[in-house]
Formats: sequence, C-alpha cells, structure tokens
Amino acid sequence: MESGTLFKMGGVYGFAAGCVCGVIAQRTEAERVVLEAKAIAVENAIRMAVEAAVNRPI
Repeated sequence: MESGTLFKMGGVYGFAAGCVCGVIAQRTEAERVVLEAKAIAVENAIRMAVEAAVNRPI
C-alpha cells in the first residue's frame, strides 16, 4: 500500500521510485522469526537498494 503511493508520486513528479519487500517463508512450520536471518535479509535489501540507486539508467 505505501509503495503504491511512492510509485504514484514518482510518476506524477517525475522521480524514480523503488520498493524492496521482504517475505518470511516457512511460517507453516513455526511462527518464530529467526532474527539472524532477518538481519542478513535487511542488510541484503539495503545493499540491493543502494546498488539499484547508484547504477540506475539516466
């Protein structure tokens, strides 16, 4: 929902917008979130977003 607003504003005002969405898998086995895996996923998402911003076509 929030990412839709960012994309709409990007289109209206002419700037680039992006979104990284995280998914927790294997929820049928347990409701517990593995914090170590979450931390790695957050770092990977940040790295990917920065890479996309730096290397985006002009």
